[in-house]
Parts: sequence; structure tokens; C-alpha cells
Amino acid sequence: EVLYARNPDKHLLPASTTKLMTALIVYEKVGFKGDVTIVNADTKVEPSSVPLIPDETVSVNKLFHALLIESANDSACALGRYVAGSTDAFVRGRTFR
Repeated sequence: EVLYARNPDKHLLPASTTKLMTALIVYEKVGFKGDVTIVNADTKVEPSSVPLIPDETVSVNKLFHALLIESANDSACALGRYVAGSTDAFVRGRTFR
């Protein structure tokens, strides 16, 4: 029984939920340990609060905080790639770390 609904048929993008799931998977695989070398593709998403620079090395801890506190999509891409080898592999659920 539904007691209250606000726009129950409105379709919304799951952006924040996706970031939380990314954080959970990364934490389960590596915790806050490790360093990620940023690639150009990581810097091509918005929003970016860090901002990331290709070829720089950033700690998983810093990227994790940017992901959760700043809602930084570039950090999500870098972390997903770090634990899965590529963003595509991460999206498909293939993690190797």
C-alpha cells in the first residue's frame, strides 16, 4: 500500500546511486590503498571538482573523497578503471583487484 508518492512515474537518472555503488565496489576491492595514474579519458567527464590531470598520480583515498564529497565523476572513472582495468570492464562488473 502506497501511503505517499511524489511524481511516481517520473524517470530520474541514477547518478548519485551509481557513485555510491562505485564507492562500495572500490572499497571492497582496495579499501583506501593504492595510487591511480590518471589517463586522458578520466578527465573528459563532468563534473570535475578535483580537477584531474593526465599522467598525474593520485591516491585512491583522495579520489574516494572527491567521489563522495564533491560528487566528482572524473574520480569515479579513474577509480573504476583502477579496480577493473578499464571503465568498460568496470561497468560490465569485471573487477580484478
